[in-house]
Amino acid sequence: MITFNLKTQIFLERKLIPIFLPTAFICWLVTHFDAWSLFAIWCFIVFSATQLSIFAHRSWSHRSWRPNRILNVIGLFTHVICLDGIPLAWCGIHRKHHRFSDQPEDPHSPFYKSKLHVMLGPYDMAEPSYHSDLIKDPDQCWFSKYYWNIVIAWYLLLLIISPSLLLFWIAAQGAHRLDLYTFQIYNHRANGFKGPSNTVSMATICLSGENWHANHHDDPRNWNFSRSWWQIDLGAQLIKFFVWAKLAKLTPRSI
Repeated sequence: MITFNLKTQIFLERKLIPIFLPTAFICWLVTHFDAWSLFAIWCFIVFSATQLSIFAHRSWSHRSWRPNRILNVIGLFTHVICLDGIPLAWCGIHRKHHRFSDQPEDPHSPFYKSKLHVMLGPYDMAEPSYHSDLIKDPDQCWFSKYYWNIVIAWYLLLLIISPSLLLFWIAAQGAHRLDLYTFQIYNHRANGFKGPSNTVSMATICLSGENWHANHHDDPRNWNFSRSWWQIDLGAQLIKFFVWAKLAKLTPRSI
């Protein structure tokens, strides 16, 4: 397999992908503006946001639950094909974000970084000291090393199956990116003050549970982001199901 150097990865993640994917989504939407197309895009946003939340965020970054190896590999694969960034780098950056939340050292705080910086990165820059435990997992290392190879292979497979399917997938990834950009900027604001916030309107659209941001920052090791019955958290419900099906277990600090 081809190994992409760091300079190439930074170009792809910070310059090409952030511009290309949302543009592709807007172009696709102009020619597919109908109820079924919008529903399909929404389904993809829910799927991609939820897999990102339960695997990269709650399992790998915060260790609040642990899937078995088969489920973990499925999570790594879905993370990669949704273009959510190199797994090890994503977790390292997110852990640094929690250590310096809304301080100058926070990698993506809109209070100290420009909105453009928050939107375009920096999930491509691995911080080894923040993911030293994950490096011990050979599956994490393999999917991180061959991240772009898998993405290209997936695109080629979709193209072979159907060019229309590939175009939809690219457009849907663009919609997912726009959702992430909005989350990164506005879920750090609570009534004009610094700190994470809960965003009810976004939570009812994305369903993943990620928009209960203040709840999560109050208790990062908790696998359940909701604190009230009306706070929808699809990610927590999936984790409950995986534990019930003996495909995963909760870690002691999260029980």
